[in-house]
Amino acid sequence: MRNFDVPAQEAGRGVAALARQADAQILISGRDARGKRTQAVKGSMTIEQALDRLLRGSGLVARRTAASAWSVVPDQSGTGISQAPPATVLAGVQNEDDDAGRVIVVTGTSLRGVQPTGSPLLQIDRRQIAESGLSTTQDVLRSLPQNFGGGASEGTTFSVRDGSEQNVAGGAGVNLRGLGNDSTLVLINGQRVAPGGSNGGFVDVSMVPVSAIARIDVLTDSASAIYGSDAVGGVINIILDDRYSGFETGLRAGVTTQGGGQFMQASQSAGTAWRGGRGSIHYEYRWQDRLDVGQRAFSAAAVGPTDLLSSQERHSLFATVSQDVGGATRLFAQALLSTRDADRNLNNPRLRRQFIYRNSVVQVGGSAGFTTAIGNGLDIDGNAAFSRVSTEGDRFQRGASRDFFNHVVSQIGSANLKLGGRLFELPGGEARGAVGVEYRRESFFDRARERTIGIVAPHLRRNIAAGFGELNLPLVSADSDITLINELRLSGAVRYEHYSDAGTAFSPRLGVDWKPVGGVRLRGSIGRSFRAPLLTELDTSTKQAILLFLPNPASPTGETLTLVPATAPAPDLRPERATIWSLGADVEPRFARGLRLSATYFSIDFRDRIAVVSGFGRAFLDPAYAPIITLNPSAGMIAEATSNLGFPLENLTEFEPEDAEAIFDQRTLNIARTRSKGLDISIAYAGTIGDVRAALSGNATFLFKRDDQISPASQALDSAGTVFNPADFRLRAGLTLGHKRTSLSLFANHVGGYVDNQRPVTQGIASWTTFDATVSHEIPRDAHILGGLTVSLSIQNLFDSDPPFVVDLGNSAQSLGYDPTNANPLGRMISVSLRKSW
Repeated sequence: MRNFDVPAQEAGRGVAALARQADAQILISGRDARGKRTQAVKGSMTIEQALDRLLRGSGLVARRTAASAWSVVPDQSGTGISQAPPATVLAGVQNEDDDAGRVIVVTGTSLRGVQPTGSPLLQIDRRQIAESGLSTTQDVLRSLPQNFGGGASEGTTFSVRDGSEQNVAGGAGVNLRGLGNDSTLVLINGQRVAPGGSNGGFVDVSMVPVSAIARIDVLTDSASAIYGSDAVGGVINIILDDRYSGFETGLRAGVTTQGGGQFMQASQSAGTAWRGGRGSIHYEYRWQDRLDVGQRAFSAAAVGPTDLLSSQERHSLFATVSQDVGGATRLFAQALLSTRDADRNLNNPRLRRQFIYRNSVVQVGGSAGFTTAIGNGLDIDGNAAFSRVSTEGDRFQRGASRDFFNHVVSQIGSANLKLGGRLFELPGGEARGAVGVEYRRESFFDRARERTIGIVAPHLRRNIAAGFGELNLPLVSADSDITLINELRLSGAVRYEHYSDAGTAFSPRLGVDWKPVGGVRLRGSIGRSFRAPLLTELDTSTKQAILLFLPNPASPTGETLTLVPATAPAPDLRPERATIWSLGADVEPRFARGLRLSATYFSIDFRDRIAVVSGFGRAFLDPAYAPIITLNPSAGMIAEATSNLGFPLENLTEFEPEDAEAIFDQRTLNIARTRSKGLDISIAYAGTIGDVRAALSGNATFLFKRDDQISPASQALDSAGTVFNPADFRLRAGLTLGHKRTSLSLFANHVGGYVDNQRPVTQGIASWTTFDATVSHEIPRDAHILGGLTVSLSIQNLFDSDPPFVVDLGNSAQSLGYDPTNANPLGRMISVSLRKSW
């Protein structure tokens, strides 16, 4: 509740005045406001109540655009406040207001009351998740065309690409733009989460209970100026529901028509509010059966028992509480606990062995903080957060004893303080800014290494200190009456970070929004992002060196005595860096109310990428290796390469390291580069056909090129549209129809055809299209004992389409008959969901 005192006046000024007093984002175009007046609003009430009073009799209506954000438009139906359109790429996300009317900062900006300027942002709320029929957080994120399935996922556990071999416990990461799990920043309620995997390389979103999600924000733009490391491909911010009120029970079960992969899921949510505060708790349980290669025709040639998907059992608990203190301050605290047990079978014909992997993952985290208004439109925010992930696993050989192989612990602790709010007036509105500081401590410990390879692992730790600032300048508004400049807004952000083990990073970003006419918005942004080395990439305890002769046609003897340092970082290993820019347009045609079209062109230059150059047998035969070869090395270079070894020097000659004629640097280096360009297109429409509600959505990504270089001297190879890499076209489109309390949703998923280039003669791989359908019906709460019950039937892959057949020549064990980075093996999945509000 907030106190309002807005006099009756011209509509544009009335909406602006109410927005200022609500400290919220409420938008109206000059054309829609022209000639209209709004009513006086006075008293204590919610923003919805204030909007209803303000617009009464004006011919205008407040349309909910996302969660609690509003656009004021002409009322064509006389029905009052309208509902949200289907999920789409928004020009920016509007800020939500909490129970006290304070605006909450959302993804893509550190400012209250403004949207992230120049950036596209996709929002998926709880209703849209239910309509999709998808039952897990990772399934929801995997459906995004901008998210590549390579890296850590349930289907790629035994692959050796994109770091997926580190996903020993069958978790699921996010890989926006296909730049790697470690180049997508994943947040939960705006806070960092400790990474999982045996190398701490990805945040496991499968540990997040989907029933507790209020919405998911997906920012596909440069964001290191706001958040720091990892925000190269973009940011995923999973907003768990901290404002739930009521008591709700959920049950869900699903089976596949081909067998295997069935699941059961149960959830319970409870929440209440009291004077100045509220609290809620959410619990979710999920069990999933394994899917064996023998249960799918495309993988029938693989030797079993081998699981395409592991059996899993998960428990998740999320709790939150908040309280207003003294009217100007709010305190909050929240905690998330998840555990998962996973079993998986692997038959490796190449080794003639059968393995059983059993893993347990425990993730715990929480945060506490405050926000307080200090007057003059300024607020101070502070919080402290902690996150810990422990992964412990055993490997058994059939007919043999237990082989203990994995136990790692990853932790993050952080604290930050921010001052921000309104600064001064500009012709387009109020300028806003924020400055802040952050301290973060990260650690990683491999408890199993001593038992597996005989080396005591160090307890890896580092400290990060950061300072940041952001400024948003509304230069022109519709009231300025300037031809072809209906609105103009600029924003700038900068962040400086110092790592105790990897140097510094400076990340600026600029954004611009320009509305030349009503209903058309042009936007652009440019910024620098970075990814700091993983703690495991800075581990020197496994350093080794090899002395051997390598073939060299330029040598008089035909070979060169070469020293090869390996499996350790170079002393000057530093953060990866990227320059990212985008241009976009959002159009809401006046002749088609409820329709929104968006397009965003993006360009990413990701350089100094951390990599290890393998294949030293061709060191002197391929010019691509030239940057990592040093001829006639000095004594100091040889001493550095052979000092502090974790293993004894492997000498394959009768000579000594001091006799080396060259050094081939096979350590972890800043040496690779990726350049990517593409186009995102989205469409959304919300309207009515008679008394039937209709919503149309579409989201597509075209990847024009993705040039990869393993070294500065190597040839750039375009991997877009090749096997086990991002497809050059992906699409998800949907139609939802609703009548009273019944709804029907249909979705189409399409992956364009691509090329299998594993052999000298390439082969085409067919496109893959699947369809999903969900029908649901809600019984009115006051009907009878079943009142408040929602029954849903969902079918994923409606026509049971198998993924295209692919032979994986690079799998460390055996080919599974499909490309797990661009498809999934389940086939048709039928599930029934019951959700009861008490």
